[in-house]
Amino acid sequence: MFWRKLFRKKALPLPETTPQNKTLAIIDAAYLTSIAHKVDITRLNGVIEHIAGEKPYNTVWFTSFAPSGNDVGFVEALKRGGIEVVQYHHGARTSKCTKCGHVDEFIVQKGVDVGIAIRVMNELYSDSFSRLVFIAGDGDFSELLSIVRKKGKEVVLIGTRRTTSKFLIAAVGGFVEFSEHFLRICTYGRLDTNDFKHWIGIQKSNLLRKNAAETAA
Repeated sequence: MFWRKLFRKKALPLPETTPQNKTLAIIDAAYLTSIAHKVDITRLNGVIEHIAGEKPYNTVWFTSFAPSGNDVGFVEALKRGGIEVVQYHHGARTSKCTKCGHVDEFIVQKGVDVGIAIRVMNELYSDSFSRLVFIAGDGDFSELLSIVRKKGKEVVLIGTRRTTSKFLIAAVGGFVEFSEHFLRICTYGRLDTNDFKHWIGIQKSNLLRKNAAETAA
């Protein structure tokens, strides 16, 4: 085309012909690893890309463990793979038996939920994304995702119905169910291409049925 020849003759950069990626992926690491204990984040990113139709401009991994031993290597591998890791410290919580008075102390994550909410809101009001891929199951996020949708953004929630709050599922526009095929794709081991194609086919069929039902209603 003429304008392309013109730009080349003047040694100017060609205009960008592909739109900037507008998908943000947020992952609650504690939730994800409770479902799939050995997640291969590079494969998970591939699945997110197929769901969203584009590669996320950022995938943020929120965690609260204190890295030591193998954990250090895992976190470094995430960073090398282009994953942003946001880390919080663990906190202690006590529970007292009402019958015998015995006190148990157990470790819980601190700061992750608040950190996720703040990050999503900052990105939302910076108009950084048009689609949010959200991997978490806590019902406390339902209001957050409702706000995101009211701002005209698409939200895709990934999880299992067994481990995801029904209020959170009700708040989003699309829910992708973890399945045996999904876990085969996202966990370490030999990747079966047929599993991947089968899983993607199921998700597309489910989405088409959902859209048809909404249109009919």
